[in-house]
Amino acid sequence: MKKCRVQLPFHNSRFLTDAKSIAARTPAPDIKLAFFVNMLTLWVDFRRHQVYYVITLILNTRRPPLMLWKSAAAAMESLMRITADEKAATRQRILDAAKAMFRTKGFDQTTTRDIARETGIAAGTMFNYFNTKEAVVVELAGHALKKAARDFGRNRREDAALAEDLFASIAAQLRALRPMQKSIRPLLDTALSPVASPKIDAAVTLRADVSEQFVRILTDHGVVEPPAVTLNILWALYVGVLTFWGGDKSPKQEDSLAQLDHSMRMFADWMSR
Repeated sequence: MKKCRVQLPFHNSRFLTDAKSIAARTPAPDIKLAFFVNMLTLWVDFRRHQVYYVITLILNTRRPPLMLWKSAAAAMESLMRITADEKAATRQRILDAAKAMFRTKGFDQTTTRDIARETGIAAGTMFNYFNTKEAVVVELAGHALKKAARDFGRNRREDAALAEDLFASIAAQLRALRPMQKSIRPLLDTALSPVASPKIDAAVTLRADVSEQFVRILTDHGVVEPPAVTLNILWALYVGVLTFWGGDKSPKQEDSLAQLDHSMRMFADWMSR
């Protein structure tokens, strides 16, 4: 079979090195490859709806094409798995950098370019992961509130009254959100405010998760299928506490905790009438 070399529209030495390394590790008994891969690259740019899919494969084999294809498919699967892991790692680096910068500089003073520079990626690359700063805040809050829910479930007292359970649940959220205190306004505007119209999928999920926890607490205290008015009143009190907490300057957030305690006791008293 005559050898040929395909000229690719772009070159990425890292992908080429990875592809050759994977090819060397791919089990393919009795298959002799004189030339396995020039490049194997999958590059998808969703923002511009451009797809470049380049596969250059295999010359001079003594085995049927089916065996050759299985070997190539295994190499491709391994490379795609590495790419997915790298993307997940980059996404986490973006979140870590943003969390630190939001805490020290505040949301308004932090730009997407700042976050990208701290992460070590191009500014345009960041938009492949998050379209806006608000989307970053919402994802950070989602992780924090899931941790808060686990902490509440682990430390919850079986004999706690309704007001105590609600206080403990929201207090756990405030502790988990503490690094994001300076970013509470965009979080409220994007996901938690009663008048917010969430346009980010993560914001919809976050709001649903918090609502579900409140419903479980109410159900555990005998309020089966809480009516909408009950949930709306509780949600308004919850957002009021978060808003107050966002500007709380007390050393240990004791002013916010006092506000939370008063609000939940008032709600429980209203529910008992």
